[in-house]
Amino acid sequence: MSDRKLILHYANWIVIGLMAISLPVSKFTFSMFQFFLAGLFILDGIKYDDCNNFFRQPTTFRKGLQAIPFIVWISIKAIVVKVRNMPDKKAFLVFVLLYLLHLVAVLYSDNFSRALTELRVKLPLILIPLFFSSIKTGSHKWKEVVLLLFVVATIVSTFFGMVNFVADTQADIRSLSPFIHHINFSVFIAFSIFVLMVHPFDHVSTIPGFSVYTRLAAIWLFLFQMLIIKSLTGVIVLFAGVLTLFLFPELFRLTIRPLYSRAVAFLLLFGIIGYTGFSVFRYYNAVETIHIDSLEQATSRGNPYSHLLEESMLENGHMVFIYIADQELKEAWHDRSKYDYEGKDDRGHDLRYTLYRYMTSLGLRKDADGLDSLSDVDIRLVESGLTNHIFTRRYSLYPRIYQTIWEYDQFRETGNFHEKSFIQRLTSIQIGIEVAKENLLFGVGTGDVVDAYRAKYHENYDLRLLDVSDNELITGANQWLNLIVAFGIVGFLVALFAIFYPPYISGTFHIPLFVLFLVVSSTAMFGEEMLRFQTGLGFFAFFYSFFVFLKPETSDQQPNTTRNAM
Repeated sequence: MSDRKLILHYANWIVIGLMAISLPVSKFTFSMFQFFLAGLFILDGIKYDDCNNFFRQPTTFRKGLQAIPFIVWISIKAIVVKVRNMPDKKAFLVFVLLYLLHLVAVLYSDNFSRALTELRVKLPLILIPLFFSSIKTGSHKWKEVVLLLFVVATIVSTFFGMVNFVADTQADIRSLSPFIHHINFSVFIAFSIFVLMVHPFDHVSTIPGFSVYTRLAAIWLFLFQMLIIKSLTGVIVLFAGVLTLFLFPELFRLTIRPLYSRAVAFLLLFGIIGYTGFSVFRYYNAVETIHIDSLEQATSRGNPYSHLLEESMLENGHMVFIYIADQELKEAWHDRSKYDYEGKDDRGHDLRYTLYRYMTSLGLRKDADGLDSLSDVDIRLVESGLTNHIFTRRYSLYPRIYQTIWEYDQFRETGNFHEKSFIQRLTSIQIGIEVAKENLLFGVGTGDVVDAYRAKYHENYDLRLLDVSDNELITGANQWLNLIVAFGIVGFLVALFAIFYPPYISGTFHIPLFVLFLVVSSTAMFGEEMLRFQTGLGFFAFFYSFFVFLKPETSDQQPNTTRNAM
C-alpha cells in the first residue's frame, strides 16, 4: 500500500470512529464527519496525472479561471471511478432503492418544500453506504475499535443522564438522555448491550480484564435501561433481542442446548406477558367500590364535599373527584405552600388537579385533614408536578407501566389523548392506518405524510374541544406503517426488498451482531420513526452499512466465534 493510500486508510477509520462516537452524543458532529468522509472518498479516486496536467498549464491566470470547473470535473471523475470499482455493487444498488423511493414519490407529492427536506435528511441512506463500500478494512480490528467507541460514547452519555437523575428527584425522562432523543438513546443502549455480550472482540480481548469490564458495562447499561430511563420502546427492543438470542442459539453459538435455550425464550416471553397482565389486573382489581348512599356529605370541619361521580379518573384504585372540599383545601394549601392553588405546578399543569390526584393516590380525602396528612416532602412533590406517590419509586419499572395503563384507561373513558404520550402514539397508528387505506397502492408521496396525518386528525377529532395542540399530533409512531402511508403497498414491498436483500446476497446474515442489529432496528421501527429524523436515520444507515458494505480485505481474520455465554 502506497503512502498516500495508507494515509487515506487511517484517515477513513479515524473519521468512522468519530462518527460512531457522535451517534449518541451529537447530531452536528455526526453530520460534519460525513462531509469529511465524502472528502476522503473523492481524494481516494483522484488520479495524480489529472492534477499534474492541470498545474503544468503555462499561466496562473488560466489556471485560476479553470480551477472551479477542474475541481468539479476531477470530483465527478473520482466518484465514477470509485463506484465502478465498488466490490459489492449489486448489494449497494439494491439498497439505494430505499432512497430512490423517496425521490420518485416526490413526483406526486403536493408539499414540494417538505419533500425536498425529506430528501436532504435521508441523504445518509445513499452516502454512507457509498463511502463505506469503497473502504477496505484490512482486518476486523478496525471494526472492533469502532464498535467499542460507540459503546463507550453510549456509556458516557448514561453517566451524564445519571447525574441529572441524581440531581433532580423529579427528572423528566428526556433529561436522562442529555444529547439525543430519549427513545433513540434507549435503542442505542439496547444495541450496546448486545455488542458487549455477543461480539467476540478477537483482537482486543487480550487486554487484561477486558471480559470482566465488558460484562460490568453490559450490566450497567441493562440497569440504566430498566430502572433509570425506562423507555418502553427501549425495554421492548431489549427483550426482543434477548428472545432472538435464545430462540436461535446455533447462530449465536450459546453454550446451552437448543431445547433448553428455546425453553428459556418461551419462559421469558410468558414472564413478560404475565407481568404485564398482572400489572393490568393489579390496576383494575384495586378499584374501590363506591356506594352513593354511603358517601359522607361534609368534612370534619363542617364544610360540604363535592362528589363528581360522572368523572371516572382513578389513582391507585381510588376515584379522584369524590370527597372534594375545594375552599377548605385551598386555605389549607396556602398555609403550607407559596404556590398558587389555582396556578400551575412546575410542569405547567393545573396545580389543583395535581394535588387532587396525588392525595387520592394516598387514599386521602381532598380536605384540610387530608392535606395535614401530607409531609413537607409530599408538598414539594406536588409543587414539582408529581401526580401519584408511586412515581417516587424511582428504581422500579412498575410506575412506568402504571402510567401507560392509566393513560389508556383515561383515553377509553374520555376519548382525549391530551398529554398522554402512549395514547398519542396509538392514536397516530390508528390515523396512519386510515390514511394508508385511502392511498393503498402508491401512498401520499414523500412530502405529504405530515399533511395527510394532520388532515385526518382534524377530520376525526375536535382538537379545540380536546385542548390538543398541533405539537401533540404525532405523525406516525410506526416507521413500517409510514412507509405504506408514503409509498403504498408497492413502495413498502420495494423498501423491504431494499433492506433485507443486500445482506442476503452478501452473506451478512451469518454475522450474529448484524442479526441483532436488524432485530433492534426493526422492533424500534414499530414504535418510532427511525428513518424520519437525523439521529435514528444515522444509526440505521451507519450500522447497516458498517455490517453490509464495510467488508474485510482478507478472509483469514474473519471471526469464527461469538461469545459463548450470555
